[in-house]
Amino acid sequence: MQSEYETIWERLKNVHTNSSGETYTKETTETPQEFINIINVLTSLNDIEVEICGSWIWVSGNTREHKEILKNLKFRYAHKKQAWYYHTEPYRKKSKRELTLDEIRDMFGSQQYTAKQERELALHS
Repeated sequence: MQSEYETIWERLKNVHTNSSGETYTKETTETPQEFINIINVLTSLNDIEVEICGSWIWVSGNTREHKEILKNLKFRYAHKKQAWYYHTEPYRKKSKRELTLDEIRDMFGSQQYTAKQERELALHS
């Protein structure tokens, strides 16, 4: 699992690919250990889905009982999307158009995880 976290970290760190296969560079100040700590906490929570879209981490599912934990991890809640998000750098919106999560997935691609899947991977490793 550590290897997979490091692979995802490298993907999120500086070079990003959108769903069209175009790559772009965006520097981040976050360290791999900070990212791994966040993922470790998320995978310990029940009934949530973790999704990587571009350089953002989205959390959905039954998040109500995990609200304080998500806040402590510096996640913010997107009411219209009914999901929590984490992003290391300040985000500047370039247009007034509000994107849905499906549009974000289409634009940046998506990789989803559940805590159950992560626990099963750990057991089989």
